[in-house]
This record gives sequence, C-alpha cells and structure tokens, in this order.
Amino acid sequence: MNKLKWLPPILLLLSPFLVIGLLFVGVMFLGAIIGGNQNEAPMYSFDMSELAENEIPSEFIPYYQAAGTKYGVNWLLLASIHRQETNFSQNVAVSSAGAVGHTQVRP
Repeated sequence: MNKLKWLPPILLLLSPFLVIGLLFVGVMFLGAIIGGNQNEAPMYSFDMSELAENEIPSEFIPYYQAAGTKYGVNWLLLASIHRQETNFSQNVAVSSAGAVGHTQVRP
C-alpha cells in the first residue's frame, strides 16, 4: 500500500481541472440535446461564384441542396468537397487511406 501514497495529493491537485472538464462536457452535452431550431439558416453564407456556376455539374445540384437542407450545411460546401475528393465522381476509386465513395469517406 505504500506505493500509492502519492495518489491522493495528485488527485487533490487535479480535481479542479477534472471538475471544470466535467462541467464543460456536461454543458456541451446539454447544448447538443437542447439544440437550437434546426431550420434556422447557418450563420455563414456563400454565394455561387462564376467559377462554381461553370464547373458544378447541374445533375448533382439537387442532391447537394437536399443534403444541405437536411443537415444544415451550405450546399456549395458539399459541392466543393465532392469536387476536391473525386472531381465530381470522375475518380471514385478507394483511396490509399481506405476512403470510399463520391466524397471519399472512410468506413
């Protein structure tokens, strides 16, 4: 039992940090549960640039818009991820990291 003599002083020193950490996690958890109005517009907004108008394939736009509305994300952000990851589905091979699909998500 002599080996554990140092444990109580260390716990005493760390306890304020543990309490603050638990309070922070609790507040974040409560915020996630209570949430806000999910139909509110995001605090940020993007306008479609001329480059985006010329580059985004029109057949994908309804999918981006539907997902953006459902998940509260600007659809142009989803389009930019799709462009960056697979060049609008021109390269949907499994990546070296194991990411798959049109936006290269790891399973």
